[in-house]
Amino acid sequence: MFIAGKQLNTVYAFRLCSHLIQKGGFMKFNFKEYVQKRSKKEEKGVKALEGFRQYMLEKGFKYLVVYYEGCGDSGEAFDIEGHKTNKSLKEAIYSNDNAEYIKLGDWKDGKFIKIPEKEAYEKGTRNQYTVLKALREWNEKTGENLEPYKITDTIDYDWYNGEGGSGKVVFDLEDGKLDVVGRSYTRAFYNINEIRYTDDRPSKYYHDDTVEDVD
Repeated sequence: MFIAGKQLNTVYAFRLCSHLIQKGGFMKFNFKEYVQKRSKKEEKGVKALEGFRQYMLEKGFKYLVVYYEGCGDSGEAFDIEGHKTNKSLKEAIYSNDNAEYIKLGDWKDGKFIKIPEKEAYEKGTRNQYTVLKALREWNEKTGENLEPYKITDTIDYDWYNGEGGSGKVVFDLEDGKLDVVGRSYTRAFYNINEIRYTDDRPSKYYHDDTVEDVD
């Protein structure tokens, strides 16, 4: 706003996406305390995948990857991707890559036109269709209803409500280990004060040193 015909004073509250879990309104994170408070539900869910793990090993797979992302009040777990060699396992865990999206149809004149399943999945390069068929065989054999979302159920933070989150679950079938490599998004802000002048005086810029959580 204009002050005394000379000074322009603008105060902004910037909302940031933070990849840190907030506590008490400030960027503090006690990992030991976080682990101690975790629910046992996720560990139980992982143990329930043991039979499926052995089945997929028999099918020749070494590891599986499920990508996920969400916010607001919804989320999506993408098709399970399968790999029959461990050559890229470390890369799968640590690389900043994305899901290979399988397009199942197109919108035309307000109607969703499905692409034939085999045609759609054969465009994938990460064995998605082979995994899908093996998954269906497993469900028919066991009576389970296993799907990508069951694997993301092993994640112990809420990635589909509020600001949400994203990442991937890497299921090392040989080791029986699930690596969740993800981000939990939160809204945060820090106060900024910018002062501009209509004459030749230099502008001034101030901001808080602490980023605060937005409840």
